[in-house]
Amino acid sequence: EVRGGGRKPWRQKGTGRARAGSIRSPLWRKGGTTFGPKPRSYYYSLPKKAKRNALKSALSMKFAEKQILVLKALDFKEPKTKEGAKLLEILKLDSALIVDQHENKNLFLSLRNIPKIKAVDYNQVNVYDVLNYKWLVFTQNAFESLMEKFKL
Repeated sequence: EVRGGGRKPWRQKGTGRARAGSIRSPLWRKGGTTFGPKPRSYYYSLPKKAKRNALKSALSMKFAEKQILVLKALDFKEPKTKEGAKLLEILKLDSALIVDQHENKNLFLSLRNIPKIKAVDYNQVNVYDVLNYKWLVFTQNAFESLMEKFKL
């Protein structure tokens, strides 16, 4: 798509020149490109069953490697990064995905500023995060809900 070229450069007949409709014709210098590239989306969404099976196998792999911890509960009275860091120090975790049953705001706020640590709701667990972090830490409720969801 080139700017200009709306007016016919010369009349159709009587000049002795070849007929022309626009100065931006692909035949002309500084003209447009014939069937040139157009921006388009190459987005492809994976089938739901494939995503589900990938997550199942990633969780099974973590389970086989014994890199899953299940804790009774993770309750922080107030959102403090210091408390989150203390918990991780006690558990000796350097890289972990922490999964809770429901959106535990204090837990998420306490852990969000610690590098290599991510806290998510059990519905937000994905294959990338499971494989990206060394440890998976579940609360008891989240673990049961996830096992029920995937029938493992």
